[in-house]
Amino acid sequence: MQVPSDLDSLENAKHVSTRAVFILAGRDNVVPPSYQHRVVEAYAGEKRVIDMPWAGHDDPLTKEAAESFAKDMDWLWNEAIGKESLR
Repeated sequence: MQVPSDLDSLENAKHVSTRAVFILAGRDNVVPPSYQHRVVEAYAGEKRVIDMPWAGHDDPLTKEAAESFAKDMDWLWNEAIGKESLR
C-alpha cells in the first residue's frame, strides 16, 4: 500500500514553519517510533515534544504528560493570538 504524495509526513514536515506539539509513543504499533522521530527531526517549525516511550498508539497521557500538554497548548494559543507564553 502506498501513501499519496500529499500525505507524505516527512516531506510535508520540511515545509511547515508554525509551532507544533508532538506526542511520541514508544510502543506504537500503528506509526513506528522510528518514523515518529524522523517526522519530528524533519519538522521546520518551532516544536515541543512529549515523549512517552512506554505508550502505545492510543494510550492515555500520564498526569505529567497531560500537564506538559496543557502548557504546550497555551504556548500554541499564545502564538496564534500573537502573544508570548505567560508560563
